Amino acid sequence: MKHYCTNYLAQPEMKNGKPTDPAYDIDVANYVRTMISFGIISLFVMTMGCGFSMYTFRNPRYMFKRLAAGIHFISTACTLVVVQVMMSSVDHMKKNMKFVYPDRAYHYFHISYFLAWFVVLVNFFAAASFLWYSRKRKGDKAATDELAMADEPTIIGR
Repeated sequence: MKHYCTNYLAQPEMKNGKPTDPAYDIDVANYVRTMISFGIISLFVMTMGCGFSMYTFRNPRYMFKRLAAGIHFISTACTLVVVQVMMSSVDHMKKNMKFVYPDRAYHYFHISYFLAWFVVLVNFFAAASFLWYSRKRKGDKAATDELAMADEPTIIGR
């Protein structure tokens, strides 16, 4: 029996209108493309979140903390999409691709799956933390006089 390494990012070789690789499925190819796109977006948004988090430690105004919280929520959502699409692709292959998953075959989720869920939880915790600590601190409640003045409303006029 010939073993295949299926490349879902390239166009498959076709014979009589069907792919020559029995493990190739257009739905799985779409799942893979979706996971890659959201994974790249997630990495980009996580980098932005890390940058804004560092910035808010240097300049602790409430609006920067809320911005960091929002960016961490977006990275949580993107990573969650990647995990859910991966689970959907495995379910699709179990149901529709008997060449990949024979009748009595089963699937194990290993360390990368659990690390992905860990990333989702850490990003969610970071977002909740920045949101929780983003209250305005005016007057005597502020850490310094400079921070108290920064959180006061500014009237811009002539």
